[in-house]
Amino acid sequence: MLFTLLWVGGLPAQFGAAAVWQRMPDMPVGVFNAAASRVGDRAIVTGGMDHRGRTIRHVQVFDLTLRRWKTTAMLPEGRCLHAQVSLPDGHILIAGGRSGPSPKQQQSLGSALRLEPISGRMETLPPLPSAAPEPTAHPLADGRAIVIGGHHASVFDPQTNRWASHIDLRRSRRAHGSVVVDNDRVLVAGGSGRASLELIDIGLARSRLLDVRLPDAIDDLALVVLDGGRVLILGGQIGSSGDTTERTWVLELSGEGAAALRPGPRLGVKGGVADHCVVVQGHRAYVFGGETQQAGRDRELAEARLVDLHRLTVNRLPPMGQPHDDAVALSDGLSVIVFGGYRVKQRVLLLFAVPVASRTVERLAFDIGETPR
Repeated sequence: MLFTLLWVGGLPAQFGAAAVWQRMPDMPVGVFNAAASRVGDRAIVTGGMDHRGRTIRHVQVFDLTLRRWKTTAMLPEGRCLHAQVSLPDGHILIAGGRSGPSPKQQQSLGSALRLEPISGRMETLPPLPSAAPEPTAHPLADGRAIVIGGHHASVFDPQTNRWASHIDLRRSRRAHGSVVVDNDRVLVAGGSGRASLELIDIGLARSRLLDVRLPDAIDDLALVVLDGGRVLILGGQIGSSGDTTERTWVLELSGEGAAALRPGPRLGVKGGVADHCVVVQGHRAYVFGGETQQAGRDRELAEARLVDLHRLTVNRLPPMGQPHDDAVALSDGLSVIVFGGYRVKQRVLLLFAVPVASRTVERLAFDIGETPR
């Protein structure tokens, strides 16, 4: 089934046409808190949780050209909230996360895998030095990858199939945000119980705390690199209250090691947003889905925003066909695609709320086919 939502108001004039959300073929298995990455013309979604809160083992592969799904393999154990990054040779690095039959019974993982997504062949790698329950991961310019979580930032070398180094973090991290600032440095922000910011120097194999902090401990936030040694910090959930925020901040890093934190543009999502998807294309960041929570009451979101990373302006995009909380998303080169996520479906005269691990896939495009580059 295909549906299209048209939107004209609120988009920059240079787009010249309406934005659309297109319904794509459903996933074989509905999931949230999964991980996703792209290898060539395929999107690979691994693990996640089902509607009962059980971690699953599925590796789901979507052909972006043919728009067809297939399940190529099973992970050795169910895994959610893990890190995943594509390697230059077409393999995928999977590390950390959680595993268990229910959220209250989940165990933190320090294991790591190397997956060949076409054949489904998997290789067990040496474990991380400590468990990393909700890590982040990034490819590096030299072909290596970095996984950040728990007490360490670990650099993986695909040439040797081993961890090249383990860098001690100044603060343990989970549900944090991170981004590669340049070839040798990674910024890490917030996380559960954390308001601190630290900068990892990969070449020197060390990390240091910055002399500025977020205004509160904030988790489930997102980071995007700007020009001029700046980083945009987007949304998140305030640890002391559980409330989400629509605020953003701009962190300015100088060559002398100093840093300054300034307010950025508000996202314009009433009640704020956390667990949202962020996909960067050129000088634009697409922000969509997630949840808003205020005073202990939460609501899954279908809202979407476009952030101009040069002007630091926020524009409204059309809402998605349904909410996508704790979903995963990526770029297919022309547009952005969101996979699965968590939502609540009302039944029986709105008296009962039924949790759903969504199978829905939606694609945002402009001109009924392409985004501006």
